[in-house]
Amino acid sequence: MELKGKYVIVTGATGGIGEATVRMLLDCGVARVGILGRNRERLSTLSDQLASEGSADRIVAMHADVTDGEAVEAAFKKFDEQAERLDVLVNNAGILAEGPIFSVSFKGIQRFPFERWQQVIDTNLSGAFRCAQLAIERMVRKRLRGLVLNVSSHSRRGRVAQSAYSASKGGLDSLTLTLARELRPFGIRCCAVAPGLTLTGLLKDIAEPHIKKATEEIAVGRPGRPEEIAHGIRFCIENDFFNGRILELDGGTFG
Repeated sequence: MELKGKYVIVTGATGGIGEATVRMLLDCGVARVGILGRNRERLSTLSDQLASEGSADRIVAMHADVTDGEAVEAAFKKFDEQAERLDVLVNNAGILAEGPIFSVSFKGIQRFPFERWQQVIDTNLSGAFRCAQLAIERMVRKRLRGLVLNVSSHSRRGRVAQSAYSASKGGLDSLTLTLARELRPFGIRCCAVAPGLTLTGLLKDIAEPHIKKATEEIAVGRPGRPEEIAHGIRFCIENDFFNGRILELDGGTFG
């Protein structure tokens, strides 16, 4: 699948990996890219930046939180109004809530808040499912050989103090493999990239000792850069033979 002339939606577009992916897509000559984000101010800022760089007629700003079904439906309809089809969905929206499932202190046993667990699952897994459904419906109607690409994580293997995040990404991997099989009759692919520790805004939600330890476990000796993850996303999109698989982009993480 050559990117030039394609129509793409990127969720979580205002974050590090999301923005890097949007810029990569524009550099590759996509016809239009929908930038979906929940933070209205950051979405406006990114839209203005891209417009000032000459891409005003190739972007569609889509304000929505992927946990809000009605808002996501409206955002996709807005994209429909400005794009003739949808070739690729990049499911990148995600949040991280760190903390052990329980901790013991002089106050006794304290549980990880269930509300935080639910928020992570709703965003990272259910939100991806919702967007995938909307994208696939559009691809099937147009009889397109499209692609749903999910952004997973190295943490899908399980990581201390990241039970909610790890579970959401593990579930996203299973969803990826299932959709690859279900969508085969329609010629639609589904695959994923799994970044390791990457220099994005999510790092603010990770304790400094955990970042230090995770960095020490990376064979190349440093976190990844968003642009490196975007390069992997490009590979997944352009290689029609890559399907039902997860591309690991973790610098050789052995922890």
